[in-house]
Amino acid sequence: MDIYVKNGRVFGIPCYVTSELYYTFENAQALSKLLSDGAFSMADDALYYYNYNEAGSEVLSRSGTRLTVIDHNNDMQFDTVLAVSCQQAEVVSVLPLRVRVGQDVLDAEKYCMSDVFSEGEAVWYMELAGQGFVQPMHAN
Repeated sequence: MDIYVKNGRVFGIPCYVTSELYYTFENAQALSKLLSDGAFSMADDALYYYNYNEAGSEVLSRSGTRLTVIDHNNDMQFDTVLAVSCQQAEVVSVLPLRVRVGQDVLDAEKYCMSDVFSEGEAVWYMELAGQGFVQPMHAN
């Protein structure tokens, strides 16, 4: 943990220093392109999760998923794959946050509390543990 002190006063917020690398892809084809360049590979013992539940490598072949891969120790091998099922949606109201997914209008929460949305904005919608969440389309 890095803590910065000057004249007996702590500055900033103490936090663990990490050297993790992570990338988010719209689909498995985009991940495959990165892997084909040879700079990165999948670790033999990589852990896979689908909608935050343990899964196997078959998550790489599911359609409609966004993939986040993580290299925990900077060895250029991805140790963890987080696959989340996503659908395109449109924000219909901001307070309360509601989105149109197909013909349905659904309540949603911000996936990241600092995200700001506007009516008519295209977003990614995902359902985790029965709750709907949205992310901006441009979030990577």
